Amino acid sequence: MNKEGLSNFVYTRHFEEERIFYLKLNSFNWYENSPKKVSIFPKSVYKKFNQRFASLFEEMAELAVEHLIIDLRFNQGGNVKIPGLLYSYLAQEAFNESLLLKIQDFDIPHVEHLNKIEGKENITSKDIAHFIKKIQKEFMKKNDSTELWTLSKNEVRNPKKSSFDGNVYLLVGGRSLSASSYFTALFKAHERGMIVGEQMGGSYRSLTAGKMLTYQLPNTKIELATPIMVVDFSEELYQKIDDEKITPDLIFSDDETYQYFLEKKDLEMERVFQLIKEPN
Repeated sequence: MNKEGLSNFVYTRHFEEERIFYLKLNSFNWYENSPKKVSIFPKSVYKKFNQRFASLFEEMAELAVEHLIIDLRFNQGGNVKIPGLLYSYLAQEAFNESLLLKIQDFDIPHVEHLNKIEGKENITSKDIAHFIKKIQKEFMKKNDSTELWTLSKNEVRNPKKSSFDGNVYLLVGGRSLSASSYFTALFKAHERGMIVGEQMGGSYRSLTAGKMLTYQLPNTKIELATPIMVVDFSEELYQKIDDEKITPDLIFSDDETYQYFLEKKDLEMERVFQLIKEPN
């Protein structure tokens, strides 16, 4: 199941007898069907995910699903607005969301070594100037010279009409980074269900995010991709969760993990199924 699930960034499976629905999200970016997996325009990402989530959660209602497993173990992030959208399909009450993008300035260093912007190759000085001019429009200067872009500020998010009200289990791991860390923080702060797996690889505090610039080192020719922004979330979220990196409610020893690895079994999935079948 894992091998097949990794072949696409959204993968689902219905276990009819157990009334379980499995949703694996390997990214919070939306990729068009192409060999290069090119991400589409950010403004379209939210719409695409919303349509997919609406369809999936309506399907769950029709199937009378009682237990939902969300797998973010291979999700390294993406569009920072998608975690709140996904949580609105799980929320049982309204919640607040704040998303603030920050950048120190637009004086991008060492542009002579830039060879890609958001995956686009063979860039020129005109491409770089156009890129800076385009993103500058969204920011507003602050007194300390930090540039700010407010995506949302204490926005009240209401549960979707098709919001799932059953049991939810969230699988996370060392490869769960960036926007998936933010979703896990929302999930934990509102006590929506059990978190299972390894300590997360990424922190939900001050995520690096935004447009990706790729530098090529002049001698080794090694490519280094770097984001240019930082994302801050609501103070309420930070107050509810003290940990820099979220530790799951159910975590396993190295010996347990190794044994299941040798047997080519999915430890987290098997334990969740066991919890569902034997809740006590």
